[in-house]
Amino acid sequence: SDDRRMLPKFEKWLEKSQGNSTTGGDHSPFYAQFYNFNQHYPYLKDPKRKESFSHRVYDSLATTDEFLQRLFEILEKAGRLENTIIVGSGDHGEDPFKDTYVRLSALNSNVLHAAHYVYYPRHLMPDPSIAERLRINTQKMTHTLDMYPTIQSILHGEPYDYLQHADQDCITGIDLTSVVIPDDRVVISWNLVSSQIVKKLPAEFWALSTRDSEGKDWSLYHRLSRNRHPGLKQGKNNFYMLEYGDCTHDINPKNLCMMNMKERHRELF
Repeated sequence: SDDRRMLPKFEKWLEKSQGNSTTGGDHSPFYAQFYNFNQHYPYLKDPKRKESFSHRVYDSLATTDEFLQRLFEILEKAGRLENTIIVGSGDHGEDPFKDTYVRLSALNSNVLHAAHYVYYPRHLMPDPSIAERLRINTQKMTHTLDMYPTIQSILHGEPYDYLQHADQDCITGIDLTSVVIPDDRVVISWNLVSSQIVKKLPAEFWALSTRDSEGKDWSLYHRLSRNRHPGLKQGKNNFYMLEYGDCTHDINPKNLCMMNMKERHRELF
């Protein structure tokens, strides 16, 4: 299937239920949700595309760009764009450039990077400073869990106190519209679902991520598994320091944005 095939149906639904700017239709609030899979393994390759990419993941990225562009065009045509909030988030990252399927058996900086975005028209913001905070937080250490309290805040028009709503010992996100994330924030990521999928080879993958005093992002990552991961040079039960930034995707171990804990901090061992 192709995510882009959802858009004509969405456009017809929007016209039928809401009308558009030319017909003077009823612009009552609406909710629409899309589940996009073009970017999921094995990555959609558009057979009609004349342009050739070095990897099919770039083909799938191109179709995702086209999906988003067309979505905005439909909303603009209907006269709804400037009165609509759009939120998108991935549930995980991926590393398609290795010979093995990385996400189900290991973590690295590409897998831990999950993309998310918010389109929030300024005139809908109850406080103009929200725009500045959102912009600043695009350069901070965010987490997928931040999306829930952020959406709650946008919907209700007031800051969402995540601590007030959190159960004891519950890991929560923060409202990105009301808080500027501190530079020393630490977030946790875990691969629970993938660990359960591989029942014959039970494994545990988790990572603590933060930013150092020089502005460099790092993750302390632990891999507990019965098998080694040769594609990433990862062992059965080791700690690693994952480095983020200018990563290349060849098979040279020095360019994997990853360092063994012992190699990175020899003074500790």
